[in-house]
Amino acid sequence: MKPQRVLIGNLPGFSHSHDIFPQAGICSVAGRLGLDRGMMDALLPTLYHGYPILGYRGRFDPEKAFHLIEKYAVRNTFLFRPR
Repeated sequence: MKPQRVLIGNLPGFSHSHDIFPQAGICSVAGRLGLDRGMMDALLPTLYHGYPILGYRGRFDPEKAFHLIEKYAVRNTFLFRPR
């Protein structure tokens, strides 16, 4: 468990790794949000800035991922290869 101040320290790295996040019209998508990486590298920074995040329950499927990215005009992603 990490203190809340860790999020504030994480925000500059998150912002710069996503082309100066946030920008207008952004929807983010993240895989495996329950993991510590998913929380700190996707969910909490996106919500901190007040932007929506798209999550998907189920096993990773590349076709489904591309469909959702196109359908919801996702600009930023936090995806990694499942085990």
